[in-house]
Amino acid sequence: MSALGLGFIPSGQTGIAKVPRDGLYNLHKGEEVVPRTKAGQKSIIFKPTFNITGNIAQDIDMDAIVRRAGRQTEMDLKQRGII
Repeated sequence: MSALGLGFIPSGQTGIAKVPRDGLYNLHKGEEVVPRTKAGQKSIIFKPTFNITGNIAQDIDMDAIVRRAGRQTEMDLKQRGII
């Protein structure tokens, strides 16, 4: 029985290859829901680290530089067929 009084909410603690029906499911910290259109496809987790060294003027927007570097890296990887 759920804390919300909704009855039994299934859990896929050991994994669910195919969800049997629509409805609520109990997710646990760290779990991920993959959309039906992506199920069975290889996924790539891409978490680049950019190290920028040197003297940086205060009027430089470092967040914008990092976003641009991320976009450029993603475009390069797509052109190479990696993602």
